[in-house]
Amino acid sequence: MADLFLKFTGRINRRLPNDEGKINDPILRENWLARDGILKKPQGNEVVVADLESTPRWIQRYNSIESSVVSPKTFVYTENGKIRVLDDNAGTSSEVKDLLKENAYPKSQLFKTGDQNKMFIVDGEGLYSHDGNNDNTFLKVDLTDADGDSVNPIDVIEHRDRLIVISKTRLFISKNLDPDVFDDATDSIEIIVGSGRGINLSLGKIEDKLYILNSEGIFALDGDVISALASTFEVRLVDERKIIAGRTAVTVEKAIVFLADDFELWSWNGTTSELLTYEFKLKDFVNEYREMLDKAVAIYEDNYYKMSFVEKGEVEPNIEIWWDAFENKVDVVKGRHVACYMKTDPNVENQYVQLGMSNFEESTFLSHFDGNDGATEYTAESGQVITFEGTAQLDTAQKKFGRSSLKLDGTTAYVTALDSDKWNFGTDDFTIDAQVKFNAINKRQPIVSQYEDATHYWSLELNSSNQLSMIFINGSTVGRYIMSGASGFAVDTRYHVVFVRSGTGAYIFIDGISQALTEVTAFGTNDLGDLAASLYIGKVSVASFWFDGWIDEFRIIKGTAKWTSDFTPPTEKYYNGEITQDYRNNLFNGSAIATRLRTRDITPKSGQNVRFLAFYPKFSPTGDRDITIRYLLDGRSSNLDDTAHFVHNLRGETIKLGFIEIKNQEQFTGRYRPKIKYSRGESIAFEIIEATASLKADFLGMGIDFIGKYKSRGSKVGA
Repeated sequence: MADLFLKFTGRINRRLPNDEGKINDPILRENWLARDGILKKPQGNEVVVADLESTPRWIQRYNSIESSVVSPKTFVYTENGKIRVLDDNAGTSSEVKDLLKENAYPKSQLFKTGDQNKMFIVDGEGLYSHDGNNDNTFLKVDLTDADGDSVNPIDVIEHRDRLIVISKTRLFISKNLDPDVFDDATDSIEIIVGSGRGINLSLGKIEDKLYILNSEGIFALDGDVISALASTFEVRLVDERKIIAGRTAVTVEKAIVFLADDFELWSWNGTTSELLTYEFKLKDFVNEYREMLDKAVAIYEDNYYKMSFVEKGEVEPNIEIWWDAFENKVDVVKGRHVACYMKTDPNVENQYVQLGMSNFEESTFLSHFDGNDGATEYTAESGQVITFEGTAQLDTAQKKFGRSSLKLDGTTAYVTALDSDKWNFGTDDFTIDAQVKFNAINKRQPIVSQYEDATHYWSLELNSSNQLSMIFINGSTVGRYIMSGASGFAVDTRYHVVFVRSGTGAYIFIDGISQALTEVTAFGTNDLGDLAASLYIGKVSVASFWFDGWIDEFRIIKGTAKWTSDFTPPTEKYYNGEITQDYRNNLFNGSAIATRLRTRDITPKSGQNVRFLAFYPKFSPTGDRDITIRYLLDGRSSNLDDTAHFVHNLRGETIKLGFIEIKNQEQFTGRYRPKIKYSRGESIAFEIIEATASLKADFLGMGIDFIGKYKSRGSKVGA
């Protein structure tokens, strides 16, 4: 039994200094969810549809009780102004509606009329309805104001058998039991909200009470019974708390939670508003530009209010806040890049959540090569079927991101994809990049090629001088570039390699650094040709050379010179427009979750130095994990390296030494003990990073063994 055991499951507190506050309240907790006295990783998910043309911004499940209607089915809006219907089983989608507003952030509502369910969607310019028809038609609903001008609706909701729509300044109420009718003289109405100077951003309901969340405050819609005339409705201000991001307003139990104009989470329970993120200081994370706030979106599921938003310095949602409605705690989830959420109705089907992914890249060909160890079948994330030849296979032991990479043996192994216009470069700019690891060097190794015949082919490869080169032959040589200097490539080391055509010239990058090139034949304005041949990864047929090693995260972008100067190499895998689904397996977008925990300063005996003897990080179940742990004495820190280790800092009479880094630790089952015998300090804090692909790892806490120990003046460090 450890002398002290701490769970770190309290509230994240970023307001108090590190040496103040409750010791179980951490300073930072990422991808650990504190619930029921333990820390768990977020639920895993996997890609179900990967052929979307651009970033999904809205996703909705449609259900119907009509026997003749295909149900349930899922619709998704992508920011190029199209609605697609998904086929989860096939992993595909089909366009059913175009010409909606581009770069919109739609909202929707299901409305039951008799035996029929209707779906209504607003995109900021129009109101559309879908009645469940099997041809998936969406019809535009006529919606005009009192002057006969078109209305730009931004939210829609059902209330007392009426459809309620808001524009930026007005509220529109449909005819009773007839949600398509907004022009009935006696039973539909248009109301100005507040002074008319504020901006409506969202609608919300608490039980049978409807609220309009506006930049002037929260307004309530008061009205009589269902059969009442529309004129009995009125709007009044009930709270001055102002919303800032409309898609963050979600009903949570008996309250509406939303991001307010102070960039903190607030709740409104129909009587009072309450700040939820005071200790967390959410404002420090939120990108406050209007166009970034519009991308924030939320859902309530599994008793968590989940909000995805754009972090400062980013341009797409990359971080989520999960607020636990029962335990009133905030946790941080990173790595999911959620642009929209959808939750199924448990009264109709099994409950699960689908997520629209936001970090869309304009990839014409993209393959993560993520799958089971030894797999020899794969479909690229951009939709192309990849055929494995020879001994080509996926290898989970080697990967840059995700679950695995493509393993090629250098003699018979390669993969192909059928010919496509997507790599008919012509005179366009383009980018080819991949994560590669060589099993051998100083021999010719193609990374990617296309070969029609001996006078029509191209190849990006490593040559026998250990240099990257690119050649295009279209009857004659129309482009050839070779690195001028040494690459520094070595075996068993992973590199990000890039070739870019930009205008009349070219670039080669290794790990983000532009390389000096010998321009044997410049592109100029040359047309690179349209070859009638499959794409080869790991082989060139002109002389039957093969790649020897591993290829991961392979991508082609036609039409874009992605990089033309030095850049920071990617730190996570690329995405096309994708829909992922929770509760399908125990993976997290096919990747490991990098969890991070930073504790407060823990003082075993106030005002006294102690000697820390051993530490006991407790995970369940036990097993091998990629864990980095460091401890910080008296609030002093140092840089991390890539292996599990501790950092030991001393102060006081030995302050001139700075810190002593201890890389080689004595490790026991469930225990870590520093080699240095006298680990003295008044306080200790821990930083724990766990990055194992498996989600089956609960962090139960950290045990600490220590004894009181006073340091004598002038004594030798470590004595």
